[in-house]
Amino acid sequence: MIFNLKRRAFLLIVFLFLASSVVPWSLGAFTIKDILVMDNIENLRHSMVLINKNEIEYISITDFAYIFDGYLEKEDLFTKVIFKERDKEVTFNHGSKEVFIGNEKIFLDTSCQIIKRKSYIPFSFIRERWGEIINISIIWKKEQDTLILEKKKEEKDKKVKEQSLKVFPPPYPRQRGIEKDKEVKEQSLVKEERKKEEKDKEVKEQLLVKEEKKKARKEESLIKEKDSQEKTVSFLKKEEVVFDKRSHKRSNQGVVDLITIDPGHGGKDPGAVGSTGLKEKDVNLEVAKRVKELIETKSNIKVMMTRQLDEFIPLRRRSEMANAIKSKLFISIHANASFSEGADGFETYYLSAVASDNTARAVSLLENGVIEIENGAASKDYGYLEFILADMAQNQFIEESIELAGVLQEIAKKKLNIKSRGIKSALFYVLKDTTMPAILVEVGFVSNPTEEQRLKDSCFKEKIAECISEAILAYKDKYKESSGFTK
Repeated sequence: MIFNLKRRAFLLIVFLFLASSVVPWSLGAFTIKDILVMDNIENLRHSMVLINKNEIEYISITDFAYIFDGYLEKEDLFTKVIFKERDKEVTFNHGSKEVFIGNEKIFLDTSCQIIKRKSYIPFSFIRERWGEIINISIIWKKEQDTLILEKKKEEKDKKVKEQSLKVFPPPYPRQRGIEKDKEVKEQSLVKEERKKEEKDKEVKEQLLVKEEKKKARKEESLIKEKDSQEKTVSFLKKEEVVFDKRSHKRSNQGVVDLITIDPGHGGKDPGAVGSTGLKEKDVNLEVAKRVKELIETKSNIKVMMTRQLDEFIPLRRRSEMANAIKSKLFISIHANASFSEGADGFETYYLSAVASDNTARAVSLLENGVIEIENGAASKDYGYLEFILADMAQNQFIEESIELAGVLQEIAKKKLNIKSRGIKSALFYVLKDTTMPAILVEVGFVSNPTEEQRLKDSCFKEKIAECISEAILAYKDKYKESSGFTK
């Protein structure tokens, strides 16, 4: 009897210990922030999210693969990152400190984690060990939130020495004094030239950042103007939408007669999943189908959907479909999720290389997470510079995108009895290649128990579809061929 009691007590202690060690990582306090990655080897700049949980920092395995030019092979128990050009394969075991570099086993300081079905690895692995593995220098400047990638010092010195040997041949003994002075002067000139090149490079980077900040301020002023001026977006007694009365010069895209509705996620990509099992992909598809039906019933606009079934469509393919048919609008429909169950509301996004805030950046990270399950080259996407170029290309439609987003937010606020989170911007892969005004709609939070229940309700989803269709029709009615919005 005593033995059995001791045995039970021992088993209880073991159970409590194990239970405490597998508490979900998403519980408790955490912080999320953007960091800059300066790749001075390839002359690229990236933005990356750093998550701090219990004083331990993590980055997503997607960002790790992207920044170091790899691609993912994901399984239930592990994720493999393959770097073809570096001839390296790294296998991270979920929930474990064990990592394989090829066939060599190493151990991390802390375990890899799964958060909202996405894989995260300790940032310390990048800072302290990855540079040695791939033979580069990785410098973390904590105060500036900047990660710098450079060639190792010995590689730089070797290159300079090789250049010196080419420029300065060994002198004859009688010329040694003269040639030595010449060599010192020449080396000094080389150093000055290198300093000048680095300075020019730094100035270009600063100008690029200034341009992006200038553009972000312009976008912010447009949004503030819509919030503060009655003439921009107002509603009459009959709920008729009146657009900005100023004259706008717009690209000649003609009458809005063909649009693309994109139900986010699908197939093997469920999107966010609520606590009761509600899948974002199902909400998106049901709302999108109803929007199509309402638009085609109430107008002569033709609606193309990127998917009408529960199927997987890569992000790039979605924008390609819209571009191929010369669609006049692109609306991507999604449901949101957050680490906090209290997060709620309806919000609309447009494409920008600069996220409007950290929350917007986190939302784009969540929606872009699908690239983890896109195969091979499809998972390799734009660098920061290419994103800026895509942002510039989309810039000609920025006012239309913000205008449409503003109308939609106002209608949703009026009809849905749901918190309006406003108009925001971020780097969404699904929007980056579109050649027309484009927005991404987050219709509510499946991670919020109350909103999850509302998103299960057919009547509520019908109201969401009505809001989206009304905004599209209002935009269409006030848009004139070759002249943009009405005066």
